[in-house]
Amino acid sequence: MDLEIEQSNDDRCKKISDITFPILKDLKVLELGPMGGTHFTTNLLGYTSDVTVVEFDLFAVNYLKRKFPTVKIINKDFNECLPYVGEFDAVVIYGVLYHSHAPLKIMEDIANFVKPKFILLENVVGLELKDSVDVWKETPNLHGKRFSDKKTCNLVINLGQSYYDFALGNLGYEKIDEFDVAKDEYLMSTPGELKKPAYYSTWKLISG
Repeated sequence: MDLEIEQSNDDRCKKISDITFPILKDLKVLELGPMGGTHFTTNLLGYTSDVTVVEFDLFAVNYLKRKFPTVKIINKDFNECLPYVGEFDAVVIYGVLYHSHAPLKIMEDIANFVKPKFILLENVVGLELKDSVDVWKETPNLHGKRFSDKKTCNLVINLGQSYYDFALGNLGYEKIDEFDVAKDEYLMSTPGELKKPAYYSTWKLISG
């Protein structure tokens, strides 16, 4: 069953990459939290050779070095190091932002310091929070917090999708594409698993 789930995830990630990655062709790209890179980093290198990843886990870093010798690796916590990584054409944040203790702060750091033209974002969101933006004025890192049953992910913050839309809009980005995993049968996470409210969106910096 584990091999079946892994293959399902690989297939799912390939299909998602086919939809969202063509815009990254030949760009300088920063990927946050790739872990072993077996899902999205592999597909990302099919569109550009100029890839830098930020990964905190040392085991994952060593694996990345062996598997992707041309990829630049920053062994830091992306919650803290974004002011120092330099500027990139695009940032890819798939499957990790909702594990951060302050996801909206990360987006601010991306916009203010990394200054990408494109941001590719994936989030699992809390549907009950989807239509509210009041949390932006309160404490975003506490709302929708729960502890995951996955041993590898201690913290999951389920903010509503509109929080991310509101934040990126205020930071000077416009959404140019979006699709909802829960509405696409072939993008289910694993065989027999309930569909998750996950959204993939592409954002472009507004000129001027």
